[in-house]
Amino acid sequence: MASYVDSRANRKLLRGHYEAQKAIGEKLLGAMFDLRVEGHPELNLTVRSTQHPQVGYQDVEDHGQGGMLINQAGAFENSGEITIQFVETLRGSTLKAIKEIILNKEQPKIQFIAMAESSGLIPHTGYTLHDVKLRLDAVDFATENVTELVKPNVTCKYGWVDFEGVDY
Repeated sequence: MASYVDSRANRKLLRGHYEAQKAIGEKLLGAMFDLRVEGHPELNLTVRSTQHPQVGYQDVEDHGQGGMLINQAGAFENSGEITIQFVETLRGSTLKAIKEIILNKEQPKIQFIAMAESSGLIPHTGYTLHDVKLRLDAVDFATENVTELVKPNVTCKYGWVDFEGVDY
């Protein structure tokens, strides 16, 4: 059987990688989270997907002698946007609540925390978005969607974010 001359099995190396991965412990599943929209508990159970907000400082670039690029941290990026996907119920309560928030110009807080079945809430994964402006994206309906749920997407622009467990 043909083989590369420099190809060798290294089961000890692979076992080491396996043991190292096992040692970090149970991994966080993306489906295990709780998201709450202040003042609208009817939305809590209809969230299907969301995002963790970005964290960073604005980039400040400078070019020195010889055209050498120097980067430094500028202002903290206190605002941003995330997308939340909800699912509609036969009562129409999800779209009703989202439209009420938008049309009444509410800017609710949104709180998020990841959790695991075996250990409960996961530290340092939570955040609170303040002064959130919601925008409902177009919602798809189609006659051939006989096995798909109606899932409205909402863009959330926030003015400030607090990260749970981070003292800054």
